[in-house]
Amino acid sequence: MLKGKLGSVSLISVVQMFHQDGKSGMLTIYQDNYVIGKIFFWKGDIVWSKKGNLSGEKAFYQLMNIEEGDFTFDPNVQESERNIEVPCEYLLLEAVRKKDELKEKQQQIINLIKTRIKGVKSINFSFLYREIFKIFNTISGLVDSGEVKYMWLENEKGFIFILPVEGTILEIKFFEKAYPQEVYSLVKQILEEV
Repeated sequence: MLKGKLGSVSLISVVQMFHQDGKSGMLTIYQDNYVIGKIFFWKGDIVWSKKGNLSGEKAFYQLMNIEEGDFTFDPNVQESERNIEVPCEYLLLEAVRKKDELKEKQQQIINLIKTRIKGVKSINFSFLYREIFKIFNTISGLVDSGEVKYMWLENEKGFIFILPVEGTILEIKFFEKAYPQEVYSLVKQILEEV
């Protein structure tokens, strides 16, 4: 079994290496000891991927956005299903394109939030907000279903607005108390514009 840390090396580089070396086995991606997703290789081809409720290409593209965490590669694991049919080269090129588009979109969102919402201390996007990782998939599912629109946290550090956005978490910290529904309405409007 091979183990490594993401950050000093990108997940895209790791995938390219296994593809070029013609490896077979399961690549598992972790953050804080929680499995984020898995990618199965057969003779260097990517044939299967899963991340939470997503599978196939959608899961693969979201996994490629991960910039930090750990991974293992186990050549002894077999996966009988196939949910990816396109060549690895296509997947990698598309992943890079989608990642660039996502970063550009996130920057546009940050710029618009800074100009339209008062009292913002900081804004950031992260792949997973570690403190809510265990409930992220549930929250994301509830947001997708319309049952929950956002999370609002108040603690000794201040006020924090949290919203799942395209497989990432948008986190806005405020200097002073803000009105969650008002913030949500403004952020929703910004997301529709971008």
